[in-house]
Order: sequence, then C-alpha cells, then structure tokens
Amino acid sequence: MAEIGTVIGLLGSFGLIVSSMVMGGGVGVFINVPSILITVGGGLMATLASNPLPDFVRGLKAISKAFNPPIKDPEEIINTMVEIAKKARKEGILSLEAEIEKYYAVDPFLGIAMRMLIDGVEIDTIKLVMDNMYTALDDYLEAEVRVWDHATEYFPAFGMIGTLIGLVQMLNNLNDPSAIGPGMAVALLTTLYGAVLANTFSGPIAKKLKVFKNKDMKNKEIIYTGIEFVAKGENPKVIEQILRSYLEDTIINAKPE
Repeated sequence: MAEIGTVIGLLGSFGLIVSSMVMGGGVGVFINVPSILITVGGGLMATLASNPLPDFVRGLKAISKAFNPPIKDPEEIINTMVEIAKKARKEGILSLEAEIEKYYAVDPFLGIAMRMLIDGVEIDTIKLVMDNMYTALDDYLEAEVRVWDHATEYFPAFGMIGTLIGLVQMLNNLNDPSAIGPGMAVALLTTLYGAVLANTFSGPIAKKLKVFKNKDMKNKEIIYTGIEFVAKGENPKVIEQILRSYLEDTIINAKPE
C-alpha cells in the first residue's frame, strides 16, 4: 500500500521552500550548477566511500520502500497464526503441509519456519534458525537505512565545503568590489543546497525507512512467538491474545470486560 504521507511531506516541505524563493524575487538566483555538483555529487561519493558498493546500491533502490513499503498488515499475520494453531490442534501439524505455499506468500519468514515445523524439526533448532534469520534481516535493512543516514550527514558537510571554496575564490577578487556580492551569494548556495537536501529529502527518507524497518521486524517477532506456541500445542485463543499484545491498539483501545 502506497505511503501517501511520504509524498505529501516531501513535496510539501520542498514546495514551501520554492514558494518562499518565488515570493522573494524568483528561483533563478538560487540555481548554480557548480554548487549543485559539489553538494549532490560530493555527498553521494562520500556516502559511497562510507558503505560497501552493494549496500550503497541497495540503499539507493530502497527509496521506493519509503513510498510503497512492502510491509504486511500485522493483523493478517496474527490471523494466519491463529488459523495455523487451530488447524494444527485439530488435525495435527502434518495437515498444514497443504497450506505451505500460502505461508510463504504471507511472509517468507513464516514459510521457512512452517516448513521446518512440518518436517518435524525440533523447536529449539527452529528457534535457532529464526534467530539467525532475524539478525540477518535486521542487518540487511539497517544497511539500507545507514546509506541515507550517511547522505544526511554528508550533504550539509559538502555544502559547507562548497561555501568555503566559494569564499576563497571571492577573496581572490577583492580588487573588484562589484563581484563581492554575487560571489558571496554563490558561495552561500552550496550551504543552502546541503541543508535542503538533508532536511527535505535524505533525512526524511532515512527516518521513514527506519519506521518501516521496525514494523517489519515486529511482524517477524509475531511470527517467531506464534511458531513457538503452535509447536507447544497452546490454545489458539491464548496464542491470539499473546500475539495481539504486540499491537498498540491492544492497550490503547482496551475496555473493561
């Protein structure tokens, strides 16, 4: 499901900045190609230098997740786990074999765990495998977030570097007073570009990816807990209550019984 908040937030913040430029006299004076190159290009190159190439490429591609996160609704996962518990208790673990493709479709993490459970693998071994998968996935998603966190650090830094370069060039032309004003304006543009990029683009993208990462990992925790209690043969109603304790609505909307 598309995340309209990302679109509204990014376009809104950038739009307000552009609007203030237009009302102040026009956008043209804020455009300087060398300043753009050093801020954007330098920031991206420093980000690349700070991350392994595969992580950098994957991080850039992850921007799509900020607009269309591939996150399952936890309600769907909980309902699936309760169905599994009911079927396993009534018909036995082996009866779940026919539904294995459905479990993979809900979440590959669930499919792998269910495959082992159906095959009779000991629950301690299943938990070990799930622990390892959880850690690997957490590292994988964190690498995507880290790329944008680094970009958020480097864009303003290269904006400042560009400003210093511009100031040095301006000071070399002090014999021409008429060039000081325009030179100072160009020098300051790189700082502006760095601040805008960090606060209206890379920073929000990094934070939104972090939010979705946490939601995805919470889904994995729900699956982990559900599998453990299914293997123990726990009552499906108890399992549902345990899994729903992961949801904020459970306590926010709690009412006296």
